Amino acid sequence: MAVDRLGNTLAIGDDVLVIGRMAHDDSGNSRIVVDVHGQPITIDTARTLKASALALSRASAREMAAQLGVWWTVAQSSVALSVGATTAESTLASITIPGGALGANGRFRVVTFWEMSNNANNKTFRVRYSGAGGSALVSQTFTTQVYYRDEREVGNQNSASSQVWHAGFSVFGTGTAAIGTSTVNTGSDSTVAITGQKANSGDTLSLRSYRVELLYAA
Repeated sequence: MAVDRLGNTLAIGDDVLVIGRMAHDDSGNSRIVVDVHGQPITIDTARTLKASALALSRASAREMAAQLGVWWTVAQSSVALSVGATTAESTLASITIPGGALGANGRFRVVTFWEMSNNANNKTFRVRYSGAGGSALVSQTFTTQVYYRDEREVGNQNSASSQVWHAGFSVFGTGTAAIGTSTVNTGSDSTVAITGQKANSGDTLSLRSYRVELLYAA
């Protein structure tokens, strides 16, 4: 895909990120002229920049985010997901973190927003890492509250298989809960599971929105 806007062209592909200006030769063929460190490079779009090679995939988007050092959203939704008429812990969302997407010093962030019945019964939400039975990055129980928003960051500690995070109630500031650690191998695919559980099956507990973001660091 090549986009010409105000004389600038952006070509995006799994192996190519080209920014330059569109030009045409005498035969009418399009070409992209790129200036790299003051040196012009010409790419013949008829032969090099084929549509099949320039499709923007999730893998190339993730790679670009890693090169730029910015957060990449791997999953997000604002469609309400509710725990059914049960008292069992129920998985409402399961998100895969691709193997190698964090690097030895990268991190991921999970933001959740919950709504619940306002009564004396317990309603518990959890964010687990390494599947539905994995370590609870957060486990909070509420009764008379109506909503709650939570944010957790999990960082690799100079190793793809060593993580640290805060496990307390407060997102920012001080706390008395022990610091959370885990040894998940992020070099392989891993899973974040967002779950809800009710003491009374007749109550309501809904995950109203969530977002999972990754930040790569070698």
